[in-house]
Amino acid sequence: MAKLELHNLQKQYNPKTIPIKDISLGVEDGEFLTFIGPS
Repeated sequence: MAKLELHNLQKQYNPKTIPIKDISLGVEDGEFLTFIGPS
């Protein structure tokens, strides 16, 4: 079992800008996760 689980994650700035849509993932102990993109 993952230490952190994300299911159906979404980030939306406005109705037309959805940079993250329907992401599911697990992060195990000792792993590092980051989301990067333009500012």
